[in-house]
Amino acid sequence: MTQNTTWSLRDLITASASLDDQIAIPMRGYFTKVSLSSHLQHHHQHDGFQLALQATSLLPESFQAQSIGLRIVSLNEADQCDLWVVSEAGQEIEPGMNQMLLGSRVRYLITRLRKKTFIDTDR
Repeated sequence: MTQNTTWSLRDLITASASLDDQIAIPMRGYFTKVSLSSHLQHHHQHDGFQLALQATSLLPESFQAQSIGLRIVSLNEADQCDLWVVSEAGQEIEPGMNQMLLGSRVRYLITRLRKKTFIDTDR
């Protein structure tokens, strides 16, 4: 399924600068093949880990993401916990496949399900 991405993302970001509140826009219209690596990269200097998030941008131009994050929720009903993993720095998102490292300072792991993903731009 081809998405219509002929408008300029920069125009959208510029126009949104005058908004008082942030507005969430579903990523499915702008990204496809979103997947989360099951391989954890553990930090040796401190508690925490990183996961790789891959997503294919359908946009015709690149843009600077200020932050990237994703919410992971437990599949175990007894757990009732969730975890946010976020990028430690901004990243240039290019047309096509992108890989982003998302990290957490939390040590525990949960049986997980990717629940919500965000990419925040500097408006």
